[in-house]
Amino acid sequence: MKYKQYMESRLFGEEGNRHSRYFTKDNAPQDLSDLIHDIHNELGQGLPTDWVYEQVYDAIYSYEKDGVTDFDDLSIESDIYNLFDWARDFVDMIDEASQELGRGEDIHSEIAQANWYCKDRIYRLVYEFLDKAEDEEEES
Repeated sequence: MKYKQYMESRLFGEEGNRHSRYFTKDNAPQDLSDLIHDIHNELGQGLPTDWVYEQVYDAIYSYEKDGVTDFDDLSIESDIYNLFDWARDFVDMIDEASQELGRGEDIHSEIAQANWYCKDRIYRLVYEFLDKAEDEEEES
């Protein structure tokens, strides 16, 4: 099953201040909704965040459209813009990444490291999900 078809992005905001928001469509399969819910919980985010939806969308796009189906072939980079906005919602991830990967040289590098760490976890979970779905599809 191709899951990208069940996600969409929409532009919001005024001219000069537009941003995309990512959603699952109404007809999205339950397992995709469950995956997104589980990722939010894994990251300590009780409520949905646009950033997580965007990362899930990007991971699915990489897998299905770009054809990068081997996780080890991915090149995940931290965001460069809005890191401090991201950090506001993911403070616990900064601490967790620092414990796992060591402290950054300064606050900016520490936040960037945590952002990468968080994206890496999301992509891993999405890729595991898509690999499993692909295997199940081949078996049937």
